[in-house]
Amino acid sequence: MKRCLIFTALFILTGCNLAASLIGGAGTLTYNPSYQFLGQTHTMNITFDVKDGAVTELTIKPGAVSMSEEASQIAFAANVRAFVLGKNIQEIDIPKATGDEERLREVFRKVVEELQQ
Repeated sequence: MKRCLIFTALFILTGCNLAASLIGGAGTLTYNPSYQFLGQTHTMNITFDVKDGAVTELTIKPGAVSMSEEASQIAFAANVRAFVLGKNIQEIDIPKATGDEERLREVFRKVVEELQQ
């Protein structure tokens, strides 16, 4: 019974940063931020694969309501990888940008802050 509860607790925690701590700095961490833009609510599904405290893979799936925002999310997903892949979680730093890119970087920075806690 206790093993079942522990397994269930670990399974539930897989989507938050505590999971990486519990399994030795490795695992898959998923975040689903939402944000407002031009009166619409948009989302992204952001998944980090972490091994030994470093990000080995980053997947960002668009969840935009409009096609133009989806295009911005896709471009952002391609551009942000350079700042994340191979980096220790605590060393991830997303620099400022302009326009659409900065709006999405702001959302992503909040996710990184959660990841770093």
